[in-house]
Amino acid sequence: MTAGWYQSPMDPTGTRRWWDGVRWTDQVQSPETAPPAPPRPRPVASIPHRVLARIADAIIFGIAIRFLHQTWIPVAYDEATLDAYTTETGSLAFPSLLLDSDIAGTVLLVTVVAALIWELYWLLSEGASPGKQLLGLYVLDPTSELGRVEPLTALKRVAHRPIEIIPFGAILLGVLSAVSLFFMFQDRDRHQSVMDRLAGTTVHRLPPGSPRFTPWFRVWFILILAIFAAAFVTGFFGWR
Repeated sequence: MTAGWYQSPMDPTGTRRWWDGVRWTDQVQSPETAPPAPPRPRPVASIPHRVLARIADAIIFGIAIRFLHQTWIPVAYDEATLDAYTTETGSLAFPSLLLDSDIAGTVLLVTVVAALIWELYWLLSEGASPGKQLLGLYVLDPTSELGRVEPLTALKRVAHRPIEIIPFGAILLGVLSAVSLFFMFQDRDRHQSVMDRLAGTTVHRLPPGSPRFTPWFRVWFILILAIFAAAFVTGFFGWR
């Protein structure tokens, strides 16, 4: 059934409700009132935009967690332990999941907790991660009347993060990402991932010129990328 005004089974006779092509909306037309303007559709984010947003998020969070690890690891462990650890892993910040190392386990735990806090902060404060902000996307929570993501919904969207702590958790997350892509391609109308289905959310595009996010965000992101590239090339902070 195409979008339009129809008699809904839930309404009294003579009352018409707007059908958006997928579901009944809150727009009601009674016999005594003039037809209100139909609600403007929210364009659903495309799959390429969502993939690019995820890549941008991985880059931004990778830079942030690198600085975090470089700050606390040298304070928590003595120099001899760090030398042995970096010799085995080749990296101070990102441990090998195959090594039975106290540092590796601690670093992994800190990374997972930081990822949880990171995603929850952006969902609850902006309704979109930095990567989504860069691509002009946001998460729509249909249970919220304030145009934001509710805490319970946000928790459902990040419920998969602790999987990384268990053995071969990174592989399981990769499988989950592949399944999400499959569901998004199958769901042509809403492009819901696995976590979208769990939380009941959808990801949409912002209207052009929307003031939802700060205008300097892209400048900040480019600056961070430039710092990361310079640190990688020069070996600053041990980035090689």
